Amino acid sequence: MSTPSDIVLGSFIGDALALGPHWIYDPSQIREKLGRVTVYQDPMAVYHKGKHAGDQT
Repeated sequence: MSTPSDIVLGSFIGDALALGPHWIYDPSQIREKLGRVTVYQDPMAVYHKGKHAGDQT
């Protein structure tokens, strides 16, 4: 059973994983440019200047 802190931690991890493809809405472009997202990646878009892999969106 998940605790509230487990749920919050999971959302932080998911958000950090989403930083790389953030603002790329075409799934085929995500696959082409990033492959399957399984690690933290630097953002590709200019919307997150100064952000790095593992940061929050």
